[in-house]
Amino acid sequence: MIVVCEKCKNRYHIEDFMLDSHGRYVRCFSCKHVWLQKNEKDKQDPSPKSSGKKGFFSSFFQQIFRIVFYLSLLMAIIAVVAGVCFVPSVRGWVEKNVPSSQVFYQTLALYQRPSPHQFLSIQGVSVHFIKSRWQQQDSDRRKERPGNSLNNTSPDSPPKPFYVFSIEGRVTNKTPVVQKLPPLYVHLKKTREKSEILKRWKYRLPKNEALPGETMPFTVIVEHDHDPKQSVFFVSFQDTLKTANSP
Repeated sequence: MIVVCEKCKNRYHIEDFMLDSHGRYVRCFSCKHVWLQKNEKDKQDPSPKSSGKKGFFSSFFQQIFRIVFYLSLLMAIIAVVAGVCFVPSVRGWVEKNVPSSQVFYQTLALYQRPSPHQFLSIQGVSVHFIKSRWQQQDSDRRKERPGNSLNNTSPDSPPKPFYVFSIEGRVTNKTPVVQKLPPLYVHLKKTREKSEILKRWKYRLPKNEALPGETMPFTVIVEHDHDPKQSVFFVSFQDTLKTANSP
């Protein structure tokens, strides 16, 4: 930076960093004149207000980016933990490849809601055939229920049999305390095959609670159109076949 003496007009060269934004007193080497010299580059630079706005917006977007990044990271961690703890396929893979994880899952099971099969037992399940009927003979029911799937068949279609069964059994409270009775589920699937459930019925027991050691019989009437020789019934307190009793 070139500095000019206000009195004798002598010119001097000084470094920019020697002059701050407020200026600095300098003295001429020839005439000993002293004056306040300001940094001329500060006049050419953009105003502090505009630079402050740019700095504010840049820092604001940086904060937004950090918040989004950490939230995404947290959601990913929660998804991984939930998958490891509650997804059966992921849990099976972890138990197979990390044997020590069984201790973790055993500890986790202590805080999960227990299955009704731990307190209640389903015994003496038996299936009794009641009757069979044909689809074309049920015209009155089709008229009363126009939304029924039976109404979709034409009169010329061959008759389709429907089978009516009675599933009987009893529920016993195995504990010395009163237990609430959840609904029963009757499942129908193909015989001894790992196939999907063909049909499911939900049944409420007459009582809501069972006394210690009490045994309560149940009878469920079901109707389906699958071949009885290629299907089997299962009874459970859950809507899956993981812990179900079959006759």
